Order: sequence, then C-alpha cells, then structure tokens
Amino acid sequence: MKLWIVILFTIAGSVSIDCFSDAYLARIKTFVDQCQANPVTRVPEDWLDLTVLGRHADEAGPHILCRLKKVGSIKENGDIDVEALRKDLQEALVDTSKVEEAVNKCSKKESNWTAEKTAIENYKCVLSFK
Repeated sequence: MKLWIVILFTIAGSVSIDCFSDAYLARIKTFVDQCQANPVTRVPEDWLDLTVLGRHADEAGPHILCRLKKVGSIKENGDIDVEALRKDLQEALVDTSKVEEAVNKCSKKESNWTAEKTAIENYKCVLSFK
C-alpha cells in the first residue's frame, strides 16, 4: 500500500509541473541552487518541487522570497514588479492564455504585508494557475 502512495505522489509531482516550460524550469534551477547555498534561505531538498514547496510556502518564506527576487518579480522592499512578473509568466506558463489573468490576480499586495508575505502569497497564487 505504501508503495502505491509513493507512486501516486511521484506521478502527481510530475504532472504538477507540466504547466511550466522546460526552459523556464532550467532557468529557475540556477536560482534555486543559489537560494539553497545560503543557510538563511535553504529549505529541505524534498521541498524543492514546485508543488511541494507550495504546500510548505508559509514555512519557506525566505526561500520563496529569494527565488522571486532573483527572477525579478518582487523587489527588495516587497513591491511586485508587474512587468517582470508578466515576462516571467510568459516564459513560465505553457498555457500563455493564462498570463494576463495570473498577472492581474497575483500582483496584489496588501499594505501590511512584509516582502516575505508578499512573496509567499504571490507564489501560491501563481501555482494556482497550473
């Protein structure tokens, strides 16, 4: 039974990133490696899958903020760079028809959010478009 659960999660993890282009995933790997090299932004290796990280987003704020700052979609102060987000999503999403909807929905920032909170919410929002 445990083997089937592992197989099911492996398949689910593989399918979950099908919405992102191979070129994008290769580019992001460089950023992930850089964020993993810093003890402050490091997360457990098994969290590096996009969907798994999404499930742990609230615990992985420094890592997510590191990633999004490197991508350029979030500025140092936590403001979202809408044009950089749009450009990133145009490269990232296989279904480019979702880009504008994702930009409109995921570029929101509450005035009381920290940069880390903004990064977490942005990350979870973008994952919802897969």
